[in-house]
Amino acid sequence: MANLSLTNDYIFRHIFGSEHNSDILLSLVNAILQSKHQKSLVSIHPVNPFLPVEEFAEREGILDVHALDSSGKQYDIEIQVRPQRAYIKRSLFYLSRMYGSQLSRSIDYERLEPCVSINLLDFILFPEVPEFQHLFTFCEIDHRERELDREMTLHYLEIPKLIKYYGSINEGNHPSLNLIEKWLYLLKEIDNPEDAMVQDIIRETPELDRAKQEYERFMTDEQLKWKAESHDKWLRDQAQYRLEAIQDGRAEGLAIGKAEGKAEGKAEGKAEGLTEGKKTANIENARKMKQKGIDLQTISEITGLSIAEITAL
Repeated sequence: MANLSLTNDYIFRHIFGSEHNSDILLSLVNAILQSKHQKSLVSIHPVNPFLPVEEFAEREGILDVHALDSSGKQYDIEIQVRPQRAYIKRSLFYLSRMYGSQLSRSIDYERLEPCVSINLLDFILFPEVPEFQHLFTFCEIDHRERELDREMTLHYLEIPKLIKYYGSINEGNHPSLNLIEKWLYLLKEIDNPEDAMVQDIIRETPELDRAKQEYERFMTDEQLKWKAESHDKWLRDQAQYRLEAIQDGRAEGLAIGKAEGKAEGKAEGKAEGLTEGKKTANIENARKMKQKGIDLQTISEITGLSIAEITAL
């Protein structure tokens, strides 16, 4: 089994979603805010307590950390290790839902609290720019200095960009890292205790040393460790199912399209055959993925079928 680091969302949620670890959650969130010149928080507390490990044994779940600061502002902190084509839309959807879910018949718009989405990514989302940290808000396109109140903000932090840079530095010549750089490096490399930079980080910063201790405590619990490994395996299996479904769909669609197009003997026949063949293959692949328990939204993204079409299968 591969080493497990804090980029494993199961471990991340277990540690940062625990009330008794609110101090290290506060340090992580403040590091992100301070690096973008935003006001630091006095306190923050998780509001979605970690569920018993048995409840995650056979399903993915959304292992994010939902928290509130002392002013009532909401935070959703998620770590994501696998690229998703629609990840930006996904994060916008969850942020919008978090903001809108505050409304009820007894609450008016004036009482809506700001919401912050923090996305810690173990993949590169914005390859066109070298920076690893990005903050998005609402502003006027012709006058970007005119920003709406920060009711909804999104942070994206691309860990591989940071690791690639600092991983190339020779031992004994480590640079001075700021707090967010320390956190991201530790999240990725915490399972490498011999790493000189990890040693420096935990020696210099008490709250990161606390995170290391919590991680080590997790790894000595055989049941928790097994659940984290099982969850990681489940995710890899789902990714493989998706890849195979895409490959099978393309191959079957191309084969059917060529066969029908050849029988027609016309270019338009080939095009129609390819289209119909791909749809037939997509339907069959959707049926297989549904049987394997893959969620409907993912099946829809892969096959191009609507949720209604998939549900009817």
